Amino acid sequence: MRLTAGDFYQDVENPTTLRKRAGLGIAVSGALYSLWRAIALTLYVLLEVFDGIICTLLAGLAILIAGTALLFEYAADLPRFPFWGLMAASGACALTMVLYYGLMRLLKDSLGR
Repeated sequence: MRLTAGDFYQDVENPTTLRKRAGLGIAVSGALYSLWRAIALTLYVLLEVFDGIICTLLAGLAILIAGTALLFEYAADLPRFPFWGLMAASGACALTMVLYYGLMRLLKDSLGR
């Protein structure tokens, strides 16, 4: 069987059909982008509204846990006190607050055009 140049081009569609498909792709892309912006804006507003409450609780909890760990480590004579476990919990509260602010910044930057 001998191949000719026309054999390679028989699957090419009509240019009008290609433009319609491109237009549909642009419309779907625009709709998905608008949906993402709506979700990101809603999430950012919720995080911003609860910012004071959540960060106050997380910072207070981190300080309270670290203070309790230090108090019981140096003031009490408990044989099996989980000092490092409480210090890790305190650090986890602080890290959660950092991640919270990081998520807020990520959402704000994605909305900021």
